Amino acid sequence: MRRLIAMVFGALLGAAAMFTAFKFHVIRTKDDGIYGMVFIPKPAAALVDAYVDVREWTTSEWAKHPELVKALVLNGKADLVRKSVTARWKDKIFGEKNSGTDDLRKPDDTTFDVPFSVERQ
Repeated sequence: MRRLIAMVFGALLGAAAMFTAFKFHVIRTKDDGIYGMVFIPKPAAALVDAYVDVREWTTSEWAKHPELVKALVLNGKADLVRKSVTARWKDKIFGEKNSGTDDLRKPDDTTFDVPFSVERQ
């Protein structure tokens, strides 16, 4: 009986985890939410971007995840995109995280483009 209860508990726990993965983006941020976690409902059920850590994301990384950006905009959390991108620019311009001059000269994929993939003709 003990093993049956443990199996049922494990199945229920797994079902709850799959439901959360299909229905929500769990986003790790620097300062928002409980322990830096934000739960955003997905526009459509999918396993894409179930958990993401956006603390060190660049503009090019945001461009790779348009569904996540769309969900953030639809739920009023577009400032997470702005915060991570502007913090990266600020760090590069003022050198808050980079103390040596060699680090500032390395090529980077940070651009000033909008974090959406737009095809130009």
